[in-house]
Amino acid sequence: MAVVLDRPYSSNFELYGRCSYDADDNDEEFLLDSEASKLLPLEESEPATKIPYPKCVAFILGNEFCERFSYYGMRAVLVLYLTNMLGFTDDDATVIYHAFAMLCYFTPLFGAPLADGFLGKFWTIFYLSIVYVVGLALLAVTSIPPVNNGNPVGPLLGLVLIGIGTGGIKPCVSAFGGDQFAKGQENELKSFFSIFYMSINLGSLASTFLTPYIRSEVTCFDQDCYALAFGIPACLLIVALIMFVIGKPFYKIYEPTGDNVVVKFVKCVWFALTRRIKHCCSSDKDHWLDYAADQYDAKFILDVKAVMKVLVMYIPLPMFWALFDQQGSRWVLQAEKMDGSLGNSGFKIEPDQMQLVNPLLIVTLIPLFEVVIWPCFRYLHIPIRPLQRMTAGMFFAAVAFAIAAVLQLRVEEGLVTVPDGDARLNFLNAGPCALTVSSDNALFNEFALESGGQDFREVKLSTLHEFTFKCNAPCTFNCSDDFKYRVTLVSKQPEAYSAYPGFSILIAEDYDDPQTLKAWTIEDSLNKTKNGQASLRAVSLLYESGPEHDIVLYDRDSYKNTWFRNMSYGSISDIVHNGTGIYDVDVHIGTDPETGFTEVTKDFEMDAGATYTLVIRNNLDDPLSPSYIKFEVVPANTISMLWQVPQFFVMTVGEVIFSVTGLEFAYSQAPPSMKSLMQACWLLTVAVGNLIVMLITLIMSIVNMSTFGEFMLFAGLMLAVDIIFAIMAIFYTYVEYEQADAEDEKAGIPTTNGTDGISENQKKMPSQASWADFGEGNQVDNDYTSF
Repeated sequence: MAVVLDRPYSSNFELYGRCSYDADDNDEEFLLDSEASKLLPLEESEPATKIPYPKCVAFILGNEFCERFSYYGMRAVLVLYLTNMLGFTDDDATVIYHAFAMLCYFTPLFGAPLADGFLGKFWTIFYLSIVYVVGLALLAVTSIPPVNNGNPVGPLLGLVLIGIGTGGIKPCVSAFGGDQFAKGQENELKSFFSIFYMSINLGSLASTFLTPYIRSEVTCFDQDCYALAFGIPACLLIVALIMFVIGKPFYKIYEPTGDNVVVKFVKCVWFALTRRIKHCCSSDKDHWLDYAADQYDAKFILDVKAVMKVLVMYIPLPMFWALFDQQGSRWVLQAEKMDGSLGNSGFKIEPDQMQLVNPLLIVTLIPLFEVVIWPCFRYLHIPIRPLQRMTAGMFFAAVAFAIAAVLQLRVEEGLVTVPDGDARLNFLNAGPCALTVSSDNALFNEFALESGGQDFREVKLSTLHEFTFKCNAPCTFNCSDDFKYRVTLVSKQPEAYSAYPGFSILIAEDYDDPQTLKAWTIEDSLNKTKNGQASLRAVSLLYESGPEHDIVLYDRDSYKNTWFRNMSYGSISDIVHNGTGIYDVDVHIGTDPETGFTEVTKDFEMDAGATYTLVIRNNLDDPLSPSYIKFEVVPANTISMLWQVPQFFVMTVGEVIFSVTGLEFAYSQAPPSMKSLMQACWLLTVAVGNLIVMLITLIMSIVNMSTFGEFMLFAGLMLAVDIIFAIMAIFYTYVEYEQADAEDEKAGIPTTNGTDGISENQKKMPSQASWADFGEGNQVDNDYTSF
C-alpha cells in the first residue's frame, strides 16, 4: 500500500496514481521508501536503464509555489478586509471566514471524482484553476474602493469561486506530479515530494508575511491597500496557470480510470441503507451493510464495515479543527486590539502577521517530537498509542483557548463598555480656565476640570440633561457668569459606528462673545481602532487664521499626509484612521500646497487602538501662533501581541500531536482499498469543524456573549469532547491488514495480534519510524496530499 502524506497531519493517500484527498492547513509530502514504487502508474515496467529525471515537474513545482502564495496571501488578510473595508462585525466576519474555509475543504470531495472519472487530472486542474483565477481577480477588483464602495456581493462571489477552485485542485496537483515518474524512479519521486513540500512552505510563508505588510504599508485611496494585497496573489495565480499550461507538451497525461473509491463507497452505503429501511420489520442479515451484497462483492463490503468502525472514532475530531482554524479569525481579531510595536526598535507586527508563529513553530516541533520526545517515551517504556496521543493533542487545544481567554480578559480591560441604556459622556475642557462641572439633574457630584483636561461620566441615553460650567479663578478672561448647557444624547450614527453610545462635550471660550463659554456635542465611537492603527478627529478653535484653513498631519516615517480641509472656528471633522507613530502638525492657509504652513508641533504621537480628539486653538500668550490639545477618547492598546505566542505554541504542540498521529491512525486502520477514502473523511472533519465555528458564533452573537466567554466555551467544549474521545479510545481494538497477494493489494483482511490487537510491524507507526523514512520537513498547509 502506498502512502504519501501531504503533511504529517494532513494528507491524502491514494493508490496507483489517482487523485487523493488532503486535510487541513498544512501541506507536506511524506513517502515510504518501501512503497514508493506502488505510487507509480501500473503501466510502467522496471526500466532496464536509468531513466532521466522528468524536468517537466519544474512547471508543476513553480505552479505550486505561486498557487500557495496566492491562497495564503489572500487568506491572511481576509478577516481584516471583511471587518475594516466591508463593514462586517467581528462575528459576521468570523462566520464568513469559516464558511469560506469549509468550502475549501469540502469541494475536494468533488475534485477527485471529477479527475478520476471524467476529465483526468490535467484538465481538472486546468479548468478549476480558471475558476480560481476568476474568483481571485474578482476579489481584487471589487476591493478597489471606487469600484465596490463597500458592496459585499462581488467579494463574496469571488470567495465562492476561490473555494471551488482551490478545493477542486487540492487532490490532484501532487498526484499529477507523481504521474511524471516511471517505475524504478522511487528515489527521484521521493526527492520530488521533498521539493514539492518546500515550494508549498516557501509560498505560504512568504505570502503570510508579505501580504499583510503590503496591506498596511501601501495606501490606496487613503486607505489600506487591500486591492494590491489581493491583486498580487491574483497575478501570481495567473503566472501559476501559465506555467502549468506551458509544460503540457512534456507531461505524461493519463486518461481517467472512471472509478473512484469515494463514489463507490457512498453508493454502497446508500444502497445498503435504503435496502435496510425497506426491510425494517424483518431482517435476516447480521449487519445492515450486508444488504449491499447483491451489488458489491464480499471483500468490498468487509472493507466498508472496517471503515465505518474507524469513522465512529472520527465523530469527535471536528471539534479540534473548530479551535485550530480560529487562529486565522478570532485570534487575528484579538491581535487587532493589542500592541504590535516591539519596544523602541521601530518594527511593528501587523495583527494578521501573528499567524506566522504557527508554521515557524511547526518546522521546529515536528523534528523535536520525532527525534527527541517520542524516542524518550519509548526508552522509558511509556506506552503512548495513537488514540492516546490524539487525546493529548485535543487537550492541548483546550489549554490554548483557555490561555487565549485569560489574555482576552487583559485585552478587555482596555475596552470601553457602558451599561445598557446609558451613554459615556466625556467632558473636554479646551478653554483657558479651569472649570467646575455640575449636573442640574444631580446625576453626579460636581468636579473640577483643568484647562486641557478631560473627565467622563455615565449618564442616561435619550434624556434631556442640563450641565453648569463655572470658570475658576484665576482666569485670563472674564466669564464670571455660570454657563448652562442643555443636551439630549441621541445617537445619529449607524449601529456599527460604536459598540456602545458615547459623546463628548467640548467647552471653550466663545469667539463671538469672549466673556462667555461655548459648548459643542460630539458623538464618539468607543470602538477600538482596528488594524493596529489609531483614530483621530480634528477640531478647529482658531479665530486668527482667516475664514478657512487646513490642518495637516505629516508622518515623518511613511511620508504620508493627512489633511483636514476647509476648517474654520468650531469645525469638527469626521474620524479618520491613521498609522501609529509621531506626527508633525501644521496649519495651512491659502491655496498653494507648497506655502502657507504654520507649525503647531512636531511631537504629536498616536498609539495603536486609541481614538483622539485633536483641538487646534490660538496660543493664549501669542494669539497669532496656534497651539494644540490632545484628548484621548479611547485608550491605546497596552498589551503586546507577543503575549499571543504562548497560545500559538500550545496550539501548535496540540496540532503536531493530534494531526500527525491522526493521519497515522487513519492510514494504519484503513483497509488497503480505502486509504484515499479515509483521508477524504479526515478532510471532511476539517470542513465540519469550520461549520461548528459558524454555528457557535451565530448563537453567541444572539446571546451577546463576550469574546472571553466564547473562548472559555470553546475550551470547555473541547475538554468535554476530549473526555468522550478518551473513553471511546479505551474500547477501540486496533487492527492490522495483511496482504495475501502482493499483486492484489486490495484484498486486505483485518486481523488482530495478541491482547492489544497490534502486530510488531504495526507498532512501528509512522511517527515512530525514522524521520528519513518519510521525507523531511513539515508544511504550513495541509492542502495537498498525494495519490
